[in-house]
Formats: sequence, C-alpha cells, structure tokens
Amino acid sequence: MLATGAKGAIRPATHRKHPRPGKYRPTTPLRLSGTVTVERIIPDHLWADIAALLPPNPQQRSVGRPRARAVLAGIVCAEQLGCSYTKIPPPLGVSAKTCRTRLDNWQRAGTWSAIEHALHNSDHIRQLRTEANATLT
Repeated sequence: MLATGAKGAIRPATHRKHPRPGKYRPTTPLRLSGTVTVERIIPDHLWADIAALLPPNPQQRSVGRPRARAVLAGIVCAEQLGCSYTKIPPPLGVSAKTCRTRLDNWQRAGTWSAIEHALHNSDHIRQLRTEANATLT
C-alpha cells in the first residue's frame, strides 16, 4: 500500500557498521597507576610555562567555565597519553566536549602549536607517556 503511493524507487535499508566512517576510534581508558589529578598531569612548573602561551579567556554567557589547567589536563590525557576523549578521568572535572571545543579554539587562535611543543619537550609528559604505555603490557 505504501509502495504504490510513494514517489521514486524503493530501496532496502542498508546497514552501516559505524554511523560515521572515519570518526570511529575505540574508547581506551587512561592507564596510569595511582590517583589521576590535574596537578599530577600538569604540575606547577609545566603550568607556569604553558599559562603564558594561552589566549585570554573568551567572553561567554555560561557561568561555570572549567579552569584552563583542568581542560589542558584532559586534552593531554587524550592527545598525549592515548586515552580517548570519552574516557577522560572524572577527577579532572571536565567533559570531552569542553576539551575538544577548547582545543579547537586554541588551534584557531594559533596558540596550540606552541603549547603542543612545550608539552612534547616536557620530561614530565614523557614520563607519563612511558607509564601509560608500560601499564598496557
């Protein structure tokens, strides 16, 4: 009955394995021993170097904006330590959406390359990367 009144060809439904091809990444949790805190991921000496590189806070209507240091810790977990954005540790107090939005803002502002360079050259981040990789085996 529906087929007779419809315009155009009727095609069978296709099944997609992944809704957004190319966007699928397996969700991997952060594997560090001990408690994960903002201060453990971004210690004071590293924060002192990076804080000067950050653009000024944008004017937003929302009241509760997560601190830049906590957002940076979430981004480091996802980008540097191999954790997926959906598995950012809850003690950091930031969401995956906030971290991705702020990373996009920093990339658009042109400051992310300098921040990434400082993170990549940090001995502390190198140690965290080694620890995260060691707990995988």
